[in-house]
Amino acid sequence: MIEHLSFTRREVVSALTLAITTTSLTTDLAAQAAEEHEAEFATGYADKPLICGLLIFPNLTALDLVAPELVMSKLPNSVVHLIAESSEPVMSDSQLAIVPTMTFEQCPEELDEFFVPGGPKGILTALQNDGLLDFVSHRGSRARYITSVCTGSVLLGAAGLLEGYKAASYWGTLDILPVFQRRPSTSVSSRIEIGLREAVLPRDSILVSNSQQSYVARSAHDCSN
Repeated sequence: MIEHLSFTRREVVSALTLAITTTSLTTDLAAQAAEEHEAEFATGYADKPLICGLLIFPNLTALDLVAPELVMSKLPNSVVHLIAESSEPVMSDSQLAIVPTMTFEQCPEELDEFFVPGGPKGILTALQNDGLLDFVSHRGSRARYITSVCTGSVLLGAAGLLEGYKAASYWGTLDILPVFQRRPSTSVSSRIEIGLREAVLPRDSILVSNSQQSYVARSAHDCSN
């Protein structure tokens, strides 16, 4: 049997007022702490912004791009560029139109971070585009660090940027990654993780998305588990 508790209207109003006041105070303190942390983090980048170049190409997977772009854009003193072969909108594999902010020719020679998203169909086509591969190789080799999500690491490997480094990719590229001697990994969470890691990693390093989730190697047709 459930006993019904009896409260007066004054007691309810008083309790709600206290709860709202406490929540407001907690929110204000959290906001203040966040501002202080951001100011402290940005101190080292006051004179030079963090330049992030995100490659976009037809039939890329939008999620692979959008999540890292969102996190990168929130980093203090960061400048994010969406870079494509031309200035025309680029269609993702889900038919989402993505508008570039600059072309290959307009891209700065020196990038702090160079990012490549994935997308099986898009990567397959990109691997046959010598101009795109040359761009990835040139900008990637000069960037302070390079990153990718999912099958984007295959493109980095084809451009000769992964030699001597540990990398990860989509499990379906098991037959491709051994060419680059790389280990596969999965997880949508890696798309967010990649952006978060950039806030704390040294700039002079290479990072290719490797999720916290353990992976299970299997053939592409095995969907039983």
